[in-house]
Amino acid sequence: MTQTSSNSYQALVHRIPKLSREREHELAVRWRDERDLAARDELVGCNLRHVTAVASRFRRQTAVSFDELVAEGNIGLFHALDKFDPEQGTRFITYAVYWVRAYMSQHVVRSRSLVSTGVQSKLLSRVRRERSKALARGEGAVVDGRLAEELALSPERLRSLVERLDVHDVPWDVHSEDSLSGGLSAALGSPSFSAEEKALAAEAESRLSAAVSHALSTLDVRERYVVERRLMAHKGEELSLAEIGRNFSVSRERARQIETRALRKLKITLQRSPVGAEWLAYSKAA
Repeated sequence: MTQTSSNSYQALVHRIPKLSREREHELAVRWRDERDLAARDELVGCNLRHVTAVASRFRRQTAVSFDELVAEGNIGLFHALDKFDPEQGTRFITYAVYWVRAYMSQHVVRSRSLVSTGVQSKLLSRVRRERSKALARGEGAVVDGRLAEELALSPERLRSLVERLDVHDVPWDVHSEDSLSGGLSAALGSPSFSAEEKALAAEAESRLSAAVSHALSTLDVRERYVVERRLMAHKGEELSLAEIGRNFSVSRERARQIETRALRKLKITLQRSPVGAEWLAYSKAA
């Protein structure tokens, strides 16, 4: 899709009339109860504008083409419709945007993946190994500069490899309670987006923040300490399992067990709420 055709497509989907809350609910019920294809198509079609908005944001940050992002986002939109419960009182796009982002993010990750054979794979393995050793020695602040010199790589090339490592190495992206819901606002935070889209993002952020706060409240003192000081700490300030073990006068293995139990409890609690479940799906894909 050329720039001209992508602009034409965006103009086309923005000409599709928006749905009122009442009409949206009617269509969603018809699809859920009767599998009415006309209701499905109208509901999806009226929300394509939001897919292009998210795709435009992704496009400015990646090398993936706009049409690929839109295609993936549209799949996410259909997937969300099959899971959407119109009786929850939430607008469809507030729910669906997590799936839209998840499918786009997953496609971006796949497009950035390294071929698992040959020189690149060996180089990636060496970067992983050397960074792990340096970080274990407490050299986090200088490791990348020194590693670039040792491997005869430019800083930009090393950063690219490290970003690819980070994409594959983080199984559940937890940073801080305030930033857990930041992905959605990042997607819709551009000044070019409408007030409605920003309002949808703010509503979703608020619901996600409440879900995360509730999930944290289910942890005991030691579990919450591990989550806050290890998983939610800012980069470079995370405590190791050995440090946590010393703080609690337990072994490193026991600290790991506490961490595993805390993550399991958080996931179970989040999965019980629609917004939490969709955020977990997004995090896994991204």
